[in-house]
Amino acid sequence: MRKKLITLLFIFACYSGWGQVTLSVNNFNFSGALTSNGWIAHSAGGTNPISTTTGLTFNNYSGSGIGNAASIKSVNSSEDVNITFSPQNTNGQTIYASFLVNVNDASTSKSGDYFFHLGQPSSPNTTFTLFTARVFARIVGGIVNFGVSNNNTATYGTTSYAKDTTYLIILKYTNTIG
Repeated sequence: MRKKLITLLFIFACYSGWGQVTLSVNNFNFSGALTSNGWIAHSAGGTNPISTTTGLTFNNYSGSGIGNAASIKSVNSSEDVNITFSPQNTNGQTIYASFLVNVNDASTSKSGDYFFHLGQPSSPNTTFTLFTARVFARIVGGIVNFGVSNNNTATYGTTSYAKDTTYLIILKYTNTIG
C-alpha cells in the first residue's frame, strides 16, 4: 500500500518584535481519525480520512519522538483538515510552523500537491478563502522535492531528499495586511 506519512507535530510560534508566543502544539497524543479528535474536515471530508500512526524522530528536535504522526494515504485524495488557533492579524507579524515529514511512497514519479497549509477561514469555519502558505511534496525520478506557495502552483526547491527519511520543515510566514 502506498502512503505518505506526515507528522503534523505542529509547533506554531508567533514572533512580534522580540516577544514570542506559542500559538499551538499538537503531538497527536491520541489514536484514530483526526476528525474524531478535535480537527475539522473542510474539504473532501470522508475521502481517505487522515488518521494517526507511529510518530517520527529527528535528532535534536524538541518535538522528536513525542506522540504519534498523521498518516496521509494519498495527498491528492485525502481529506483536508484544520485546527484553529488565535487569529494573527498584525501587519509584519511573523509566524513559524515546524513539523517532521517522512515520505514513504513506492512511486518513482508523483505529481506534487500540498499536505500542509496555513489559511484564513471564511465564516463559518468550514471553507478557506485564503491559503497564506502551503507546503508541497512531489516525487521525481524516485527522489522527493518540497515546495511552497500561497496558491495551487508550488515553487519547488532543487534539493533532492530521500524517501523513507525523516526531515524537519520550518515554514516562515510574514503577515502582509493592507
